[in-house]
Amino acid sequence: WNIWLSRNSALFAGSSMSWISIKNQVITGIHDLSVSFNPKSQGSFQNQLSLNSLNINQIPIDIRQGTWINWQVPALGTLKLNTDGSSIDNACAGGGVVRDHSGEIILAFSLSFGTGNSAEAEAKAM
Repeated sequence: WNIWLSRNSALFAGSSMSWISIKNQVITGIHDLSVSFNPKSQGSFQNQLSLNSLNINQIPIDIRQGTWINWQVPALGTLKLNTDGSSIDNACAGGGVVRDHSGEIILAFSLSFGTGNSAEAEAKAM
């Protein structure tokens, strides 16, 4: 865009094209745009270097540590039912798995529930 503007100005207004001026306009435009988008600092290393070279401030991201939760088999002689439901574009579905004390699948199912949201799908899956 800046090259095109500079070229038109040179052709129709008689001004000269300055590559330094074009470069500075591009850098200013990128900086102005970055202020409204607030780039995050968790991009690739190359992207971080590029933003730093343009003096564009990056917002640090708060990285939280997750907690692993492992599925545990039910007690001997009992069964465990795990269900889940989901929704997209107002259509919902769900399913589940029943396992015994050794983790073997006794029963698995999935169903379409028609229209609904995620909460309805979760409830209907149970």
